[in-house]
Amino acid sequence: MPTFVGVQDDGDGEQEDEDAIYFRLATEPNTLVQGTTSFIIPPSGAITFVLEIAEATLRAPNLNNLFGIGAQYPLGPIVINATMVDPFDAADYPPLGDMPLSGYLTGSYYDPEHSGEGMLLEVIEAGETLLAVVTWYTFDSAGYAFWLVGAAPFSPGDTEVTIPLSSRYGGGLAGDFDSADLTNLDWGNITISFPNCNSLHFTYEATHSINGLPTGSGERDWNRLTTVNRLACE
Repeated sequence: MPTFVGVQDDGDGEQEDEDAIYFRLATEPNTLVQGTTSFIIPPSGAITFVLEIAEATLRAPNLNNLFGIGAQYPLGPIVINATMVDPFDAADYPPLGDMPLSGYLTGSYYDPEHSGEGMLLEVIEAGETLLAVVTWYTFDSAGYAFWLVGAAPFSPGDTEVTIPLSSRYGGGLAGDFDSADLTNLDWGNITISFPNCNSLHFTYEATHSINGLPTGSGERDWNRLTTVNRLACE
């Protein structure tokens, strides 16, 4: 992972190793590791990066406070003086609607009032294709554990995606089955969106006519339960 080293003063006037802040630059806030220790400024003279500071850093700064960001070319005397960023004020950032889909939203979600059911959502890459993957751990009409899975592509900047869900029949425990014997059972669709970092909104609709599979439709708002290690969404 491309990393840069920032330095902060612990108050003793000396900049020492323990004052180092490790972070990386990513050109897109997604799961794909991007960035480099060298890059070319485009003709427009402007380039945007995402600054990710490692949570493992014991002395990580609080970016809600006043801070500065600058640059120094390693192979020359050119220095870009630090630009100061004002302390965070929520009033300066009104809600803009649902969040764009990104890897930071990966995690598990559930309804605290109905613990025992939940979803594992992943935003991933398959080659150059961005995918939203859903695994819904729920129950059938008889109360037995039942799970649905699905994946669908989306484009950068999309704030929602509709995913076809299906179940499978004919397997066994710990690989005790022949994959050729599996039957795919198309169930229906789910559309997911994220009002904020810690909330999932989804609508669902069963479209099958398979006897024994649960049916239903509606919409729900669930809470985030987990995040990906070192990729907190804030």
